[in-house]
Amino acid sequence: MKPNEEWFLDFDGQTFFLDGSHFIHYEVKRAPQSRERPQGLKYSCALIHVRLGRLAAIDNAHSHFGPRIITYDHLHRGNARVKPYRFKDVATLLEDFYQLIEETRGSK
Repeated sequence: MKPNEEWFLDFDGQTFFLDGSHFIHYEVKRAPQSRERPQGLKYSCALIHVRLGRLAAIDNAHSHFGPRIITYDHLHRGNARVKPYRFKDVATLLEDFYQLIEETRGSK
């Protein structure tokens, strides 16, 4: 079964520990469908280190790019690197997030 929005909403508030120092945390809520959130979701998928804080994330909490970028979707790498993210669907979002986790943990 391919993940969809209804399935993804069940992840809201869930935390999954990867080991003694890393965990994944999800926040997923319905949001009014808009130009900024065309998928009708407000979401955050974050890889967090218990001492260092957020290491990587994909979310659409707010814009980092001003009026040039229409959607709020973006990707965080470390504390400073933020770039736009193109949301396609929930399945692709999760694949991209898990790839980001692998890349981030591989570079620790």
